[in-house]
Amino acid sequence: MARRALKAYFNHGGLARPHERVARRVRTVDREFAGLLYSEDGGRRLDATLDQARVAARSLVGAGERGGVSLLSNSSTALNLAISILGATLGLGEIAVTTDQEHPCVNWPLSRLGARGIEVATLGGGSPDEFLENLRALIRRRRPGFAVFSHVSCKDGRVLPVKEAGAILAQQEIPYIVDGAQALGQVAVDVAQIEAWAYAFTGHKWLFGPMGTGGLWTSERFLRANPLAWTGPVDYIRKGGGELESGSLNCALFAGMTEALHSCAEEFPSRVETLTRLRARVGGLLDGLYENTASKWDGPHAPGILAYGLPPQMRSEELAEAALGRFGVAIKPLRPPHEPNGFRVTFSPWTTDEEVELLGEAMRTLARESRF
Repeated sequence: MARRALKAYFNHGGLARPHERVARRVRTVDREFAGLLYSEDGGRRLDATLDQARVAARSLVGAGERGGVSLLSNSSTALNLAISILGATLGLGEIAVTTDQEHPCVNWPLSRLGARGIEVATLGGGSPDEFLENLRALIRRRRPGFAVFSHVSCKDGRVLPVKEAGAILAQQEIPYIVDGAQALGQVAVDVAQIEAWAYAFTGHKWLFGPMGTGGLWTSERFLRANPLAWTGPVDYIRKGGGELESGSLNCALFAGMTEALHSCAEEFPSRVETLTRLRARVGGLLDGLYENTASKWDGPHAPGILAYGLPPQMRSEELAEAALGRFGVAIKPLRPPHEPNGFRVTFSPWTTDEEVELLGEAMRTLARESRF
């Protein structure tokens, strides 16, 4: 069977199409920097571009003048770095705490810690109150060496109570990393209120920036807790942070990320309003066909994410392949055993009526056939 061309894209939570003004900015800066490279003017241009990106990111995560942003290639790199830094402070038999909603970029480095004798405790819950009580109970039994929680679940879009969890952790001075990959750009972020020690983000999801961009905001106390070598020279301060950066970064891509951060700040309320309206419309088309997993969390959900469970006889990968191959509709399969058997649909403020209608047609047809 010939594969259909991609007609309707519903995996912006995996890799989003860059905003058009971002794409234009990347093209412009790439052309301009090509004529400079590492000349004196080129070096100054690169430094200024990275300074602007750090300052814009620090502003959008609500940090103001507090802490700093290190520019990195994605949130996975940021989280691996942050977990490695705090993991290096733990000894045999100590404990790190996380949630049952984490992406592999959190679970994999935690499993490395587990292999060297660090215990990893996983929290769950069906509501914010239950989650927080489970956190309190864990701390009463045994103080964790650090915590790493998602702000928004990559599995079903639930918004975890990261602010309230931060207050609980802060009382015990427990270091705290937050994965904001699915949050920044579709829910409000304020690292001061969250009381995070570090906050990871990516440019290529809800910021609608270039692939290959992201960063890690870090507080001063996080940096002081770092037993590993910092990358910058002694007494050299980059504007906006940069303490954990290493090597050359792409001038055009981070100019694009800066544009994405600025456009998000300007358009945030209207983007959330549009995503909320789209979520209701997509849910209206799919809720009668598949099990909406939103009922498993009695709390807030991010506006741009919907997830659905499948019965055992339906395989998520085959469903996604059929949606793409027959209808040109891209969805995200959630693959067991590491994920619940199901699929995720994520959309953008620029998702069209035609894309939504095609999604509905594809998923209705496949549900009716039920041969997966």
